[in-house]
Amino acid sequence: MSESSHTAADEGTLLPQKKQVDEATFDITAMIDLVFMMNIFFMVTSIASALSEIDLPTAQYAVAADVENSVTITMTTGSEVAKVFIGDGEVGTPLTEPEDQTQEVLAAVDAGRAAGKHIVIIKAAKGVVYRDIARVMAAAAQVEDAKINLAITEMDGP
Repeated sequence: MSESSHTAADEGTLLPQKKQVDEATFDITAMIDLVFMMNIFFMVTSIASALSEIDLPTAQYAVAADVENSVTITMTTGSEVAKVFIGDGEVGTPLTEPEDQTQEVLAAVDAGRAAGKHIVIIKAAKGVVYRDIARVMAAAAQVEDAKINLAITEMDGP
């Protein structure tokens, strides 16, 4: 190699220098966010799936109410106030006025108590407002020695 073929950049080095290239960078912020979201997703779904597999024990100290010897009141959702039916199911004309509901429930529970039925079963649909249930329960509780049982059904009612 002749001295004239050397360039100024090569002077002082034994090997010719390669062209300088900037280092490649990668922003991993989005990747970290994704990993955390996946961790949260898997934790939530594993907890939910574990809870769905729990076999709950049956109640030891409770017995089912005797439907034959009880007064049943059915409540379904209404426009402003829940509809109340005296009896099991939506049979007959619904009571839609709060005053009528209180009077009819009190009369039905009182008549049932006179017939030896001391258990009152209030079957409320899932969407019935608690305020309406409490009003019907208060009316039934006015009868002495009435034992009130509350059942919530899965159907929303009409």
